[in-house]
Amino acid sequence: MIEVNNLSFEYKKGDPVLEAVSLTIKRGEMVTIVGQNGSGKTSLVKHFNGLLKPTRGDVYIDGVNTKETTIARLAKKVAYVFQNPNHQIFSNTVYNEIAFTLKRQKVADDLIKEKVMSVVAMLGIEHILEVHPMFINHAEKQMVAVASYLVTEPDVFIFDEPTSALDAFDSVTMSKIFEGLLRQGKTVIVITHDMNFVVEYASRVVVMDRARVVFDGQAATLFAEEDLFHNTALEMPQIKRLAMRLSMAIPDTVYDAKGLKDYFLEKGVF
Repeated sequence: MIEVNNLSFEYKKGDPVLEAVSLTIKRGEMVTIVGQNGSGKTSLVKHFNGLLKPTRGDVYIDGVNTKETTIARLAKKVAYVFQNPNHQIFSNTVYNEIAFTLKRQKVADDLIKEKVMSVVAMLGIEHILEVHPMFINHAEKQMVAVASYLVTEPDVFIFDEPTSALDAFDSVTMSKIFEGLLRQGKTVIVITHDMNFVVEYASRVVVMDRARVVFDGQAATLFAEEDLFHNTALEMPQIKRLAMRLSMAIPDTVYDAKGLKDYFLEKGVF
């Protein structure tokens, strides 16, 4: 679905934000991108919807070189859900916000209503359809932003720090959205600082540091790389930090609550 070949990008000549980045993301795959501020995460994904174009190298979306197409065409393939949904919501009701793009595309009113109602039912936000977006909470705004893309049926969803302002309940709701998108065969890319999110939901993780990809692999492998965490200033998950401080020799493969419980049960600790 996405192919990045030797991508380098500079806002200012001689000051690379991305340097020799190469990776491939399959259709229907979920990938989590982590790294400190300034590591290049957001600049990388902005190449996926054409907001940025490579200084050197190439980016292909479903076989199309982003240098040879427009942002408008890429927007039909790639949805970018901003960290702050207030930056992309502007209509006077939730219904109008979700229907906006379809209206611009001159889709028939009855089909617009059918698509909108189908999406809001899936997300469980039927009760706010006629509410002004100013009067709904942050989690609901994120769902409205997702819904406004879902009706246009893009292939790729990019989420920028989707759980940063959510409580535990809303974070679970957001994770169900990811699961629903994956069931539909969508490609899901999540940028996050939340390592506990990585523990719970990520399979493949890409770590960026100083404009480069320094790790690309399974979460279980990442959490065994203590030097990588130290070098990139990433925060170890809580369970992994606990395991490291316990006097007993706990395997590197234990990094979440279930794994720690299973290990204790195996060893007869309780």
